[in-house]
Amino acid sequence: MPESFGAIGYFRGDNVQEWANLSPSHAEPQECNNCHSGKFNPWNQGAHKTVSCENCHGPGETHIAGSGQPALKVDRSRSLCVVCHEKLTSRPATHPQIVSADHNARLACVTCHNPHSPALGPRPVIPHSVQGIQDCLACHGPQGLKPVPQDHAGRTTDMCLLCHTVGQKPTPTPTPAVGQPASASPTATAVPSGGPPKIPHNLEGRSDCLMCHGTGLMGAPTPPASHAGRTSDMCRLCHQPAQAPVTTSTPTPTPTPTAETSASASTTVTAVPSGGPPKIPHSLEGRSDCLMCHGTGLMGAPTPPANHAGRTSDMCRLCHQPGATQ
Repeated sequence: MPESFGAIGYFRGDNVQEWANLSPSHAEPQECNNCHSGKFNPWNQGAHKTVSCENCHGPGETHIAGSGQPALKVDRSRSLCVVCHEKLTSRPATHPQIVSADHNARLACVTCHNPHSPALGPRPVIPHSVQGIQDCLACHGPQGLKPVPQDHAGRTTDMCLLCHTVGQKPTPTPTPAVGQPASASPTATAVPSGGPPKIPHNLEGRSDCLMCHGTGLMGAPTPPASHAGRTSDMCRLCHQPAQAPVTTSTPTPTPTPTAETSASASTTVTAVPSGGPPKIPHSLEGRSDCLMCHGTGLMGAPTPPANHAGRTSDMCRLCHQPGATQ
């Protein structure tokens, strides 16, 4: 039995003096504001304003007296958060609670929640398909096309879909019909429902997107200003070929006129209803100068539309490919 027990009550009397001899180790949150206003202000306006800084940062008196030394050790553990936020029947229903075993159990809470302002705002949806994409940071890393914000530093690709979901399926951008008057160099426009525009043409034999799209060659849409500095090998990271059009029959090839057939009716290439440049309906063997026939409508060959003026034979195969049946 301690000698001081019962001296001033039913406890050890020396305990009172022992507590009185201890130096203060705690500080008021307002003291933190003197150096950490960037963290203090959102905390003071957020849902955690009733939680003292020292609940997470530990006693701060020594830290303040030493002008920031020693540095405080921050408790970022999940176990600290669930002290207040583990779902309990006794807690008010309005208090934010989780079943920690089911709620992103392998992640620290601070991965998504800023302790100074823990409420999660609206999270951007992913405007493109994620099929076949395994590394989000290839485009969204620090040196990527659209880097993630600074507060995402250290987050890995497998965390992205925990917050961000794929948005609505984009509406394809209409493709102007071949032969339809077009501006000299239209600029690619945003898809109203989100998502990069689809590629309306075949990619076979085409490795340099910017050969046409970099300068608007042959009326090709030029990239928007936000794409400055992007190279051809980046295009397919976002833009994918449109699905092959569903057809019930093959296009009727242009009949080859005979010597007796009148060649006065020089037709113009018509638009393919499903979009994309018309296919070449004949064999190319021994034919190197498209304009020998198509430039003048020789033997009834379709002539190029007005917006093809100035294009040379070696440009034809950049867009027009032989049909399936040759």
